[in-house]
Amino acid sequence: MSTGTANRTVKMLKGSSAPGEMLRAKRSAASSRLPPTSEQPKR
Repeated sequence: MSTGTANRTVKMLKGSSAPGEMLRAKRSAASSRLPPTSEQPKR
C-alpha cells in the first residue's frame, strides 16, 4: 500500500513539479511531426 501511495505522489510531483519536461516532450514530438518554422509562432 505504501509503495502505491509513494508512486502516486511521485507521479503527481513529477507532473506538477516538472511541467517543462512535459512541454519539452510535446514540443519534441511536434517538431518531429512538423517543421520548427510552424512551431515557433505557436509558442
